[in-house]
Order: sequence, then structure tokens, then C-alpha cells
Amino acid sequence: MSIWQSIGRGLGFGVQNAVPAPLIVRGSNLFNDLTGGMGQVPAPSEQTAMTVSAIYAAINLKAGAIAALPVHLYTQAVNGERDRLTDDALWWILNEQFNPRWSAAHGWEFLVQSLMLHGNAYAEILRSPGGAIRGLMPLHPNRVSVGVWPDGERLAYAVEPDPDVRSASAKTRILDQDDVLHVAGLGFDGLTAPSPLRHSLRMTGGVALSAQQFSAQFFANSA
Repeated sequence: MSIWQSIGRGLGFGVQNAVPAPLIVRGSNLFNDLTGGMGQVPAPSEQTAMTVSAIYAAINLKAGAIAALPVHLYTQAVNGERDRLTDDALWWILNEQFNPRWSAAHGWEFLVQSLMLHGNAYAEILRSPGGAIRGLMPLHPNRVSVGVWPDGERLAYAVEPDPDVRSASAKTRILDQDDVLHVAGLGFDGLTAPSPLRHSLRMTGGVALSAQQFSAQFFANSA
């Protein structure tokens, strides 16, 4: 048994022969997850990618532009004419305040950043006891896992506890697709879209980080 197969078995694959232990070879997804997939070039994370000026500028430009756009609501009359709604509670949520913790502008910026870096943006739809929408709560993509209900017809979202809310009762919650605003990027497969950090930004972002690190060490060494 190779060392990579031993690691795979240690991660829980092949327990009780239910699933055969995967062969971890160079270029496989599991090999890339364990090693970064690029040799000595570091795989960018959300935090390190934002230290690259080009990536930061692109996300800042797009997120700021989208956050500044108004979200209009309309009602349609019997004759087909549309009238804009300005006094609806949902208009206030989408344009002014997601919830008491999040302004609408900051919420849209966060969702755009999540979409561009992780490939998916999530927000929990907060509802009143009667079912009416009373707010949106942005969710970090790392806290959300997407699956399907047993009938296979609807999506289910497992949401890990908010690390900012320290409560002994905090636990993973399962939400139906009707209670989650999910915006997926390019490559959506019915569950999620692939993360640009692991695909399109993996090489370019890693090279940029390596260049920055080399430059910093070069000048720090009394160059």
C-alpha cells in the first residue's frame, strides 16, 4: 500500500470495504487537494488571492458596481401594464437593509465576492411566522454544503453555525431550497459551480502570489 493510499484510507475511504480506497495519483482531485496541485506554487485562498492587486481591483470594481445598482419591484395590472413598487417591504430589504446586521450594499458586495472567488453565493431567506420574507442573511460559502432531499427533486442546504455567534445551542441546520438564495457561477452542475480559486485562479493566482513573495524576500534581503 502506497503512502497516498494510506492517507486516503485514513480520510475514511474504503471503510469496511463499502467504498474501495481511491488510488491517489498525481493529477487526481484528491492529490491536488492534499498537495495544492502545482508543486511549489501555492494554491490561492480567499485571503491570499485578495492580496493580489489585480484580483482585488477586479472584485472591488464589480462588487461596487453591482452593489450600487437599484433593485426595482413591479406589480402587473390586469391590462398588462407594470407599476413600480417603492413602499414594499421587500424593496427595502433588497435596496437598503438585508437585516439589522447587514446593509444591502454590503450584502451585495459580499455575495459578488463569494461568487467570484468561490463560484457560489448564498443568502438565507429569513421569514416571518406567516412565511413573508423579512430579511436576507448572507452565508459564507465555506459554511454551506449542498445536497438533495431523498426524493432527489429538490436541493437541501446544510449550514454550519455562524462562528461569530457563540452559542452552546448552535448546530448545523438543514434548509430547503425555498429558504436559500443561491447564485451559482459558470459550470453549475445541478448542485454547485466550481470554485475559481481551485480552477481559473489556481495557476495565475498561485504564480502571482509566488512572485509577490519572491519580490518581498528579495528586497527584505537588503537588495
